[in-house]
Amino acid sequence: MTQKQIKTFYKFTQQEGSRKGELYGEERLFKSSLEARANQRYYIQCPDGTFAIPPGNSLPNKLEEGLIVTPLKTDKVWKWIYPRYKKELEAGNIVFKKTSTSGLVDQNGNKSTWNIYNKLWLSEQQQKGVVPSNLITEYENRQSAAELKNLQLNFNYAKPVRLIEYMLRISQQDSNSIILDSFAGSGTTAHAVLNMNKIDGGNRKFILVEMGNYADTITAERVKRVINGYGTEKNATEGTGGNFSYYELGESIFDGEALNASIGLDDIRKYVYFTETQQKLEPLHTEEPCYMGTHMDVAYYFNYEKGNTTTLNRDFLHTIQTKADEYVIYADLCTLSQRELEKWHISFKKIPRDIKKM
Repeated sequence: MTQKQIKTFYKFTQQEGSRKGELYGEERLFKSSLEARANQRYYIQCPDGTFAIPPGNSLPNKLEEGLIVTPLKTDKVWKWIYPRYKKELEAGNIVFKKTSTSGLVDQNGNKSTWNIYNKLWLSEQQQKGVVPSNLITEYENRQSAAELKNLQLNFNYAKPVRLIEYMLRISQQDSNSIILDSFAGSGTTAHAVLNMNKIDGGNRKFILVEMGNYADTITAERVKRVINGYGTEKNATEGTGGNFSYYELGESIFDGEALNASIGLDDIRKYVYFTETQQKLEPLHTEEPCYMGTHMDVAYYFNYEKGNTTTLNRDFLHTIQTKADEYVIYADLCTLSQRELEKWHISFKKIPRDIKKM
């Protein structure tokens, strides 16, 4: 929250009670933009004994504070149900102000002489963050053009670093957050995250996704330069430090509902084992080639031959050498009975049907 926002909205100081000296803003309890909602149309008694209610045709059948009437679609309502209003009133968070321009009506259908507000405490709003303005004027594309020129990179329509830093601040993410940018472009998000970590010692991480053919020459290159430092002479910028990993997507494991015939067996095994265990595939056991690894006392096997049909049967069981409490075995077919599978604690998974798709 900026000092300008604080001065503009949180301009009142509590004069008494346990919150004496605290700053607060005021927000009307009635907003004309609110849609009619059940339990939010009732009378509120004002300090002079009169009653106030938002405009509308439906009125409670008695002149009594808190007595609810179901609103019509054209009726207006308070922003809170009555118990919430009562709680805030008892906490000293309701303000009545005399006015000649009230949007409320009294018990006689005339314009009320009161406006009713609730207090918004600055300290609480700073903890929660604020709803940002839908018009941001401080950050312009020409700022990003200057940034990229200093980085000696050519990219059109990048976002300014300070804009991303601003958005991360108002989102109230902690200093250990993971920030995902699915359309990374020139890598501005990574630049902003690295800057913020350098300033406050945070441990934020970023994940950038970029499908353009400039992912390595622009996106990743920018991140390298930000980490190591860039620019010359008076425009030299010290590196932020940090590191990152760069990955390229390989071919899809699947070709429709079948396994992709162009994918190597080792890559398929890595994929299957990771989807089962979230662990890296163990090195190949030449004496037990279908074995992938053991995790949480479950041994995993992938009985697959490109172009041939494989079967989980008694002959295959005789090839198993690894001892485990349970077994997960992939194959094209299974000729073992359910009783046999249960006896030897085996879960059969059919290729490719039971391979998880990520």
